[in-house]
Amino acid sequence: MTKTEKHIETYIFHPEELTPGQKSEIEKYIEENEEIRILAGWYRELREQIDAVEQTKKRVRPGSSAIELTASAREKRKKYVFRLAAKTPAKYTKQLSLKTLRTFISEREGTIVRVLNSDGDSAIHIHAISEKIAADDMVLLMVPGLKELLISNPGGIFELLQTDLGAGDIYKWDSCTLFVPVDRLDILVDEQNGNVFLDSHQTNKDELNIAFEEKAESYELRLTTSGDYNIQKVVASCEGKGFLLEIEREVVEIPKSIIKGRLTSIFFYN
Repeated sequence: MTKTEKHIETYIFHPEELTPGQKSEIEKYIEENEEIRILAGWYRELREQIDAVEQTKKRVRPGSSAIELTASAREKRKKYVFRLAAKTPAKYTKQLSLKTLRTFISEREGTIVRVLNSDGDSAIHIHAISEKIAADDMVLLMVPGLKELLISNPGGIFELLQTDLGAGDIYKWDSCTLFVPVDRLDILVDEQNGNVFLDSHQTNKDELNIAFEEKAESYELRLTTSGDYNIQKVVASCEGKGFLLEIEREVVEIPKSIIKGRLTSIFFYN
């Protein structure tokens, strides 16, 4: 039996696929080869992390991404002082005075989108609040009059420069559409040797199957969906930054240049 990296991965993740003899050979190979011991150790650590996550309650994703919200009555020009939980760098540790410019509500979906203006910096903050948004989810926002689809930071918080968008523009908004993920796939990369592993424990395998292929400059995802479960938008999230990816005929290309660090999450929207 010629041992390959795939055999080591199978030994750690799917030992039931190996015969007792094959297991013994691989165990001996791991024991005698320091480089292979390191690789096997990495796979074991990865499996422990995945098992720990899978033991938690699996998140139930919504069936539809789009949430339509309408603007509430214009609020009085009150100011509220609180800390922004998503801003942890030292320059944001002071309290910021935020003024609500516009609030959008969907009572049916239990969702609120609030647009705020800060006195402490030159940004517009948009907070999307919903039970359908997990702490690390990337959500999308479409507002009439804006050409580009906005991509949030993890957890549904957007930040826009005032030079790009002013309070006067926001007062004219009367509705918006929020897109929450209906599916997710995680790409895990061993930064030392470049090994790639797909974590699909949060993927709805009854509705979405994903084939993965590594190319020279990108990773290719081929999607197979069932029924009306059509994927229309895809976002890659890496180190807190979101990238809108092109999808054509259920094929998604993820440039390797945007993948930084160990974890890249891929969010799907219908």
